Amino acid sequence: MTPFEEPGYAAVEAWVSDLHRSFRRTGPHDIADIAQAAPHPTRDLVAITATLRREPDDEPRRQVVLVDAAGTLRPVLPGASTTSPVWSPTGDRLCMLAAEAVVLVDLDGAEIAGAGRHP
Repeated sequence: MTPFEEPGYAAVEAWVSDLHRSFRRTGPHDIADIAQAAPHPTRDLVAITATLRREPDDEPRRQVVLVDAAGTLRPVLPGASTTSPVWSPTGDRLCMLAAEAVVLVDLDGAEIAGAGRHP
């Protein structure tokens, strides 16, 4: 008899699987991780790259999100995979990477310019 055939193995395996799933649960905004924070040069606003995952077993996706002083989150280019936010010196534009492209957006998140390929 192998260890995998031992009585109780299935229960232990299920417990470990459930424990791993619970480690992947996200908070109320579906954020699993935060990276690449870029503070706005003059406002109480930060552009971050957030790793989002709605459910524990979903594939994570990266999205640039704006976070204000109240903690309100606003995705930039919703639905697109975006990373590496950088503000212009005046803070009126935000540059980021999106699917093998460089994208420039205004403070409202409207795309101003793009170079390369992106959705």
